[in-house]
Amino acid sequence: INVSATIPGGTTTYNRTFAIKRRIATSFDVILSLDVEQAIYDVTLTRTTEDFSTTSQNVGDTEWEALQSVINDGFSYPYLSRAAVRQFPDEVSSGRAEYDFLVEGCIVKVFSDTTTYTEQFSRNPAWILYDFLTSKYRGLGNYIAESDLVIQDFLDWGTFCDQQVVDPKTTNLVPRFECDIVVDESFSAIDAIKQICIAGRANFVKRGSKWGVVIEDALAGEPKQLFQMTRISRDTFTLQKTSRRKIANYLIGQFPNAELDYEIDPLPKEDETLLEGSDTIERTINLTGVTRVDQAERLLNYFSKANRLSRRTIEFETDAEAIISEPGDVIRVSHDVTQVGVSGKIRAFQDSVVTLDREVTQQIGFRYELTVYFPDGPSVEVLRVQFVQGTSDRVTLITTPTSTIVSGFHYSFGPIENST
Repeated sequence: INVSATIPGGTTTYNRTFAIKRRIATSFDVILSLDVEQAIYDVTLTRTTEDFSTTSQNVGDTEWEALQSVINDGFSYPYLSRAAVRQFPDEVSSGRAEYDFLVEGCIVKVFSDTTTYTEQFSRNPAWILYDFLTSKYRGLGNYIAESDLVIQDFLDWGTFCDQQVVDPKTTNLVPRFECDIVVDESFSAIDAIKQICIAGRANFVKRGSKWGVVIEDALAGEPKQLFQMTRISRDTFTLQKTSRRKIANYLIGQFPNAELDYEIDPLPKEDETLLEGSDTIERTINLTGVTRVDQAERLLNYFSKANRLSRRTIEFETDAEAIISEPGDVIRVSHDVTQVGVSGKIRAFQDSVVTLDREVTQQIGFRYELTVYFPDGPSVEVLRVQFVQGTSDRVTLITTPTSTIVSGFHYSFGPIENST
């Protein structure tokens, strides 16, 4: 079949011959597509082979059934992935055919500094979340502007995720964290944010009037504030401790494994401290945005340790000075209820000798430290003290403070790693 398309009064802009070969006992349809610029055309179809109808069993009649015009204006399905399959009856042996499509993702903004970016494909969770938050077509851009985000947080997170680590199975270097996720109508906005953050081991947080992210590895940073008896409002301190018997010690990560054609694969992780014969408490973790086994294993290792070690929850009220603390900041806490350290205010400091507002006791077999809160930083310093057996309201520092200690600064005193 020869197909030609001519603009009236002009020249032929499209001319192509299609060879149609099919041996079948019934009539069949063939769709021929013309890719031309938008205009008005005279379309002609010409059969170029002779009629081979010699008997009633050999019929080669050709009929033109319809002409359908499709105008491609570039906005058929804006910013959404669509797929179509045309399948003939003789191409399936029985039953209904099902198709799966691998979606490679979107072109997103990838920042090199707080003002410079390139638009490119990325699997980095930081830039996937940034795009989801700011895109008006596939995210929350009608509610969140780019100026509402702390770009530096996303830069730090993006660098953290891009760092190369060794895949134990292949010994190849791979990015620490990637995110492969299809966000559709089955996701709520908060679920999508949560799954992207889990894939990159971070938390989405409010920073004043803006939104940012906190990398969970950064939670082990230097303490920003010290809260002790003199800074905690009376009768507001509560401490809850979860028994190890109630903490999950057997995690199961559900993730679409790329090695299994993205089938959901349950990956188990047992607490390394679980004794043989102990009862197991299972907990399932949804890792929808993770498709690599090595990444799922590293996340489960982290969650298992965090689950085992994060057993205490403390709540208290304090003064307005605490407003400078943000989600993700490390703080130190000392209180009589916890029986960890003794606290108060420093009375004087001279020649490495600190005078406290109460007497403290040092016992044989322990080494002691003084934790001091510097409000101008704000910062917290943990200082080693000289061991002197007995009880006194004075201690001598072995560690030199980086800033000057002033009368009235808050402190906490106790054995090393147990003063707060």
